[in-house]
Amino acid sequence: MPLRIATGRRRLGTRFANELGKEALSDNVASYAFPVDKVAGRLSPDEEVALRESGTLPDWFFDAVEEERKADRRARGDLPPYMR
Repeated sequence: MPLRIATGRRRLGTRFANELGKEALSDNVASYAFPVDKVAGRLSPDEEVALRESGTLPDWFFDAVEEERKADRRARGDLPPYMR
C-alpha cells in the first residue's frame, strides 16, 4: 500500500459544499470590515507608527473590534438572544 500524505490543500466534500464554505467564510470576514475601520480610527499616533513599522496592534484592538461588530449586529437585530 502506498504512503499517502494528507495536506491542508486537499479539498474534501462536494464542490457545492466547498462553495458554501467559501461563501460563509467570505461573509464572516466581510462582517469585520467596518468594525476594523471604525476601531482603527481610535489608534493613537504611536500605535499607528507601530502598526506601519512592525505590523503590531495594541492588545485592546481585537476586543474592541469584536465589541464593535457585536454592536453593529445588535443594531441590525442580527444577534442571537444569548449574545444580546
